Amino acid sequence: MKTEFAREEKAGAEAVKAAEKILIKQFHPEKIARSEYKANKEFVTATDIASNRAIQEVLHKLTPDIPVVSEEGPAFDYGLSTIDSRHSWLIDPLDGTTNFVIGLPLFGVMLALLQDGEPVIGWISLPLLQEYYVARLNQGAWRNGKKFHLTQKLPLEDSVGLVCHGYAADQKAADMRSILPLMKATHSTRRIGAACIEAAWVATGRASYLVIHGAKPWDLAAGTLLVTEAGGLVSKPDGSPWTLNDGDCVAANPASYETVIKTLKNT
Repeated sequence: MKTEFAREEKAGAEAVKAAEKILIKQFHPEKIARSEYKANKEFVTATDIASNRAIQEVLHKLTPDIPVVSEEGPAFDYGLSTIDSRHSWLIDPLDGTTNFVIGLPLFGVMLALLQDGEPVIGWISLPLLQEYYVARLNQGAWRNGKKFHLTQKLPLEDSVGLVCHGYAADQKAADMRSILPLMKATHSTRRIGAACIEAAWVATGRASYLVIHGAKPWDLAAGTLLVTEAGGLVSKPDGSPWTLNDGDCVAANPASYETVIKTLKNT
């Protein structure tokens, strides 16, 4: 597909492909993966680091003028301030690390190209589910090469919702305040533990909403673009506009969005 970002499209696709190979090769569901702790006892594995390096090597080779921000840095990472650059890359080389560690095949890669701090292209790859998503600002969303649009729009009471939180105590507390009223308002609520999958499933109508507390920019840059380009809505839990600097986010289909926001405001 020819776009104004043809060079970046090529780089992003190759970078994600390089990461996919590492995740598939190093995932061993029969044993617990070796890991260390980051802040708030968040897991990090050798696979996170290897995937990060593979992505950044491709990006540095094909787009050396564009700075990179990654959850795992540093490699060619110039720091979070580069999000404010004209163009920058934003990476989560292994989203769902805890799932990866315990042998649960629900994890993926997220990559986004930012322009003036806003996502303009997003990639999500779920290699073991064989699903590959691309979203392009004002152009649409694609799954495995086929353009799609959100069609299943169940009312909240008939829907399945998703919740997610970071590892800090206040983020867990915010999640606990949200989950009970959401459980009462919906048919069912699930916690997947990987924002890449949760956003993709909202975009495709498998889930009606996602409420996440404590996200970082790399957690949602690609996913929120995918949701909005598929026809969904994204905001902060109070209904105000969401930006990459906001840790709390709601992504939902139009049929359930207003009820989700109303439910959250009452918590």
